[in-house]
Amino acid sequence: MEDSKYDVYVSGKENDYKFLNPTNSKLPYWTPVETITKPKKIVAGQYNHLVVWYEGNKLELHHKTVGIKKYHLENEKIKDITCSSSIYFIVTHSGRVYSLAQKNLFQGLPLKNSQSSNWNKLLLCDLLVEKNLNVDSVTCSYGTNFFLCKNGMLYGTGFSQDGRLGVTKNVTIPTLIVQGIKKIFSGPHGLSFFYITKNNELYASGRNNGKLGLNCSQPIKHPQIVTDLSFEVSDVKIIQTGQYHSILLTNKGKVYSTGKADKNGIGLEKSIFTLIPTLKDKFVVKLAMGEYHQLLLTDENELYGWGFKTSISKEYQNANVPKKINFPNLTSLSSINFFCGSNVTLIYNNYENFLYQDFEIFYKNQKFTDCVLGKTGNEVDCHKEILRLRTQNIEISKIQKLFEEKPKKEINTFLKWIYCNEITDKSTFEKIFKSLDLSINLKQNTLQNDLLKLYKDQDSTDFNILVKDDDYDDEDESWEEIPVHKIILLARSGLFREMFQNTNKEFNSVKDYSGKSIESIEILIKFFYTDKIELTADDDPILIVEELSDAVEYYQLNELSNLTTELNKIKLSNKIN
Repeated sequence: MEDSKYDVYVSGKENDYKFLNPTNSKLPYWTPVETITKPKKIVAGQYNHLVVWYEGNKLELHHKTVGIKKYHLENEKIKDITCSSSIYFIVTHSGRVYSLAQKNLFQGLPLKNSQSSNWNKLLLCDLLVEKNLNVDSVTCSYGTNFFLCKNGMLYGTGFSQDGRLGVTKNVTIPTLIVQGIKKIFSGPHGLSFFYITKNNELYASGRNNGKLGLNCSQPIKHPQIVTDLSFEVSDVKIIQTGQYHSILLTNKGKVYSTGKADKNGIGLEKSIFTLIPTLKDKFVVKLAMGEYHQLLLTDENELYGWGFKTSISKEYQNANVPKKINFPNLTSLSSINFFCGSNVTLIYNNYENFLYQDFEIFYKNQKFTDCVLGKTGNEVDCHKEILRLRTQNIEISKIQKLFEEKPKKEINTFLKWIYCNEITDKSTFEKIFKSLDLSINLKQNTLQNDLLKLYKDQDSTDFNILVKDDDYDDEDESWEEIPVHKIILLARSGLFREMFQNTNKEFNSVKDYSGKSIESIEILIKFFYTDKIELTADDDPILIVEELSDAVEYYQLNELSNLTTELNKIKLSNKIN
């Protein structure tokens, strides 16, 4: 998407999504949207509204009637966002759940009182808090909601018709459905669900029509084990359900379908999970499913779509086999995500910048600071090296003089850009840059550009990681030096922060006893600067994946680290299991 002018493209029924103010009247097929830029994730309700999640825990509701409403969770880190037809759930890393809904659509929400929202605010699901539930993920369909806790206990609220809740009665308070669960899957349109136990057993329940893979069509009112499978349950990556069929994707890139032949668009009248013949030679990496249609992306950067009443584009209406989509606005699909709803398809660039999050956490912790901006009583601590890096090596004294009489709020606003590249007041920034004789394009991701320049500037490094491929004899002088900037290690690795914090001695090198190869450590160090893993023709991908798989834990990286995602990309592109 980086090669495209716009971040978001929409396809769907014109009357339902015209409120997004698309750039032209070409709806319903692949129309760019000007009102949404740099989204992290987008989910859409059934009609006339959607929610966008941005960096910094910011959310926006785009609604046909109420317009654009903005929300911000001040003291929480958003982990994920999901939706049913008209209800949105926000899960935080602390295990709390917030909801956003219309006033008259509160069925199944775990709220203590009939609180009034009507899109006005995010509401904490207080009944989950009362039960002291540490929620890991939420999945939902119309009027039925599931809350999977970090201890493997699955709770539910809402309607139970056709067994879609897994219990016989409607429930208004969070009710334990089952224990020992590892994953749960559903969909806003499916009215059914699947879950995988910690013993790697697959269960299904709810509205059926053959889409539960149980070789029958009647509703399943209590979860039943799915046994007729041609793949390992431990290999299941995702399952999504629509009105009449379900799609399953494995970690090996294979796609299976079950459900009604005239609705699933693949001509398979099967009520067990069956490999889709036209995709058997493809390796699928992403999948999204709507009420009647679906999109998928292969490791060869190919986008496919098919289904009944699809909103993909005219030539794919009612396509009965997956067809390749020549998306006209993109030259690269590697960084995109997509969402399929009942009447809409969204394709958007996925802005998940974990690098910024690390530097924001580093900035807020105020550790290892060595510089002050502002007068006594109004001062803000910061880091000289970060200031120099981001202001093109302007003298620190000049920056300090500029901010001597500035209010603390303006100093923090400036530092938010320094550390996180976040622009909150363009006119103020332009005045500051003019005063500092800085020429900076505010539209560019200059933090990443600056860090890449820093990585290439080996003359300015002030620290060395010492590595060896064989034994770790400290008397041996054959340790190889990998030059690095200390500020990068401090910002990105808890292991190195502890090293520097727990000693009173000055030191300019450290020996790495992790047992990883020199090549792997060099790749990891570059990842610290760029948030990317780039292999050369000489690198062994299997070795790199194997050695860096535990790096998040060993080097105490941010739990949101992009390292796992980057390693998964290597696995997929090299067909590594």
